[in-house]
Amino acid sequence: MIQAYPAGATDSDDSLPDPVIRSRPDRRTSALLAYLSIEGPTPRSRLAGLLWPEVPEGTARANLRQTLRRLRQSGAAVGSGDRVRLNEPSPWQQ
Repeated sequence: MIQAYPAGATDSDDSLPDPVIRSRPDRRTSALLAYLSIEGPTPRSRLAGLLWPEVPEGTARANLRQTLRRLRQSGAAVGSGDRVRLNEPSPWQQ
């Protein structure tokens, strides 16, 4: 199980809040997070094509929207627009 904590926290910190992400992400969600952390901001169409190459573009983009929504609801810092990116931690989170 993946447990993600706010920026600056360590797992040995006694005052830790509950993990931000509690469930194990599926393969594509993990791949999306890994890709964005390595490559940086990426166009939605590129991500949709990489993660769902076997489906029509409209379906792939809908799947990407749902994946991004679930990540945001879980507390993951994912920004979007035409290019999807991982948000930088706020200065007060460092």
